[in-house]
Amino acid sequence: FDLSNLRPTNTPVTNAARTSTGVPTWMERYSNSTREVAQKGRRGALMLTLSVHHPDCVYVPREGEKHDPTRSDFVSIKRDKTKVTGANISVRLSDEFMQAATSGNKFQQRWPVDLADTKFTNQVDASYVWDKIVENAHFMAEPGLLFWDNILRNSPADCYADVGFRTTSTNPCSEICMSTDSCRLLLLNLLSYVKEPFTDKAYFDYALFYHHAQLAQRLMDDLVELELEAIDRILAKIDKDPEPAHLKQVELGVWKQLRQSAEQGRRTGLGITAMGDTLAALGVPYSSEDGIRTAEQIYRTLKFGAYRGSVDMAKTRGPFPVFSADKEKDCEFFKRFKSESLDFPEWNGREKVSGAELIKDMWIHGRRNIALLTTAPTGSVSIMTQTTGGIEPLFKISYVRNRKINPSDSGAQVSFTDQNGDRWQSFEVYHEQVKNWMKVTGSNDLTKSPWYGQCAEDIHWEPRVRLQAAATRHLDHAVSSTINLPEDTPVSTVRSIYEAAWA
Repeated sequence: FDLSNLRPTNTPVTNAARTSTGVPTWMERYSNSTREVAQKGRRGALMLTLSVHHPDCVYVPREGEKHDPTRSDFVSIKRDKTKVTGANISVRLSDEFMQAATSGNKFQQRWPVDLADTKFTNQVDASYVWDKIVENAHFMAEPGLLFWDNILRNSPADCYADVGFRTTSTNPCSEICMSTDSCRLLLLNLLSYVKEPFTDKAYFDYALFYHHAQLAQRLMDDLVELELEAIDRILAKIDKDPEPAHLKQVELGVWKQLRQSAEQGRRTGLGITAMGDTLAALGVPYSSEDGIRTAEQIYRTLKFGAYRGSVDMAKTRGPFPVFSADKEKDCEFFKRFKSESLDFPEWNGREKVSGAELIKDMWIHGRRNIALLTTAPTGSVSIMTQTTGGIEPLFKISYVRNRKINPSDSGAQVSFTDQNGDRWQSFEVYHEQVKNWMKVTGSNDLTKSPWYGQCAEDIHWEPRVRLQAAATRHLDHAVSSTINLPEDTPVSTVRSIYEAAWA
C-alpha cells in the first residue's frame, strides 16, 4: 500500500471526527490485518510506502503551530518495537527533495502530494527531514528508500500510466515496482553456468545463459496463464456463493481488477540467484572492478535473453494488449538498451547481438510482457540450491553450531557445559560451495578461498553500491539487496551510502 493519499494528521474532515487521525493510525491497521492473515502456516507480507512530501512522513510543526511531543510520524513509528510489526516501510524520495537535502535548501511538505491544487503546505528544512530519515534507518534498518523519480523514468510499465499501470508502491521486499498487479518471480541459478568452477579454467557460459533466459521468460509467461485460470476459478466460486450480489460486488471487483491487470500487462519478475558464489567460482573477488564488470555483463545478458524471448513470443502469442511503441520511445530504460550489445570479450567471438536491432524488432512486433526483470532476496530458494542469495555476497564462510548432547548419546565430545548443566557439542559448519571448493582444490586453508575478505562483513559499502547500480541499469524493475555494516558505523556513513545510491 502507498499511504500518500491519506489526509495528514489533524487536517479537517467533514464527519463527526472533525479531524483526521493521520497516516500512523492506518499503518497500525494495515500491519495488524497482515498479521491476522495466514495460509498454510505462513503469514502475509506487506510494504507500506509514503511520499517524503507528505506532512506525516516526518513531523515538522507549521509556522505558529505548537510542537506536539506525543505525535508519531511515518519514519519513526517503528522505534516502538510493538508497532507496525507486520509490515516493512519505505519512503518515496523525489529528486526535488534530494536536491534540496544535499544542497541545504528547503522543500515543500504538501497534501495532496502530486497535485498543484494543494490543501496543505509547509516549507521545511530538507536537511532536517533527511537527517531524521537517515537516523531512523541507522537505528532500526528502516525506513527503506525508494528513489521515486528514478523508478518512474526507467519503468516501461509507467509508460502506460494512463491505462492503469502507474507505479504506486512495491512488493514487500521492494524488487518489483507496480500498481494493482501480482508479484510473479522466477530465477536462474548463476552458479550452474560456471564451467570448471574453482579452477584456473573456470568460465561463465554466457551463450547458454542467454538461451536459458529466453526459455525462462516463456515459463514466466506461462505462469501468467496459470494465474488467469486460478482467478477465473475464484470468480466462479464467488459467483456461486449464497450471499446477495450487493455484498459480493467489492470482492468481485477486486478480483476482476487483478485479472484485468494480469491480462493486459502480463508482468513478470525473472531474476537470478548465487551471484556471490558465481564470482567466487570464477575466481573473481566480489568487490573488485572485475567483480562489478562481470556482474554487469551477466545482467546485460539476462536482459537481452529475456527481452528476445518476450519479443519472439509476441510474434506467435501476441503482445500484451495495451502495447504501444509510441508510448515507450522516451523511456530511459529503452534509450540505454538501444545503445548496448552483447559483444564483450567473454562472449567468445560469437555473433554480436545488437540492442538497436532488438528494440527495432520489438517496436514492430511488440513484446509479450509489460515489464520482465528483477532480483529478489531468494532466501528460501537459496537454502534449497545451497548457494548465496540473489545478488548478495556470502554472509560467512563458516559458523559454529552448538548441538545439545542427550543423555543417551554415547561417545559424544563435550565442548562445554552451560549454567543449567546441559552439555553441548560445538562444530564448524561450512557454506556448501566452500566445501565444493575444498574438494576441487584439496585445500582446507580458508584464507586462500575466493570468499576470504569478500564476505558481507568484509566488503566496503562503496563497491556494493556500484555493483548493485551496475545490475539495476539492466532491470525494468529493481534489486532487493542488503548492505551489512559494523555495529559502530556512524550515521554519516549511512547518509553517504544513500546519497551515493541516489547519484
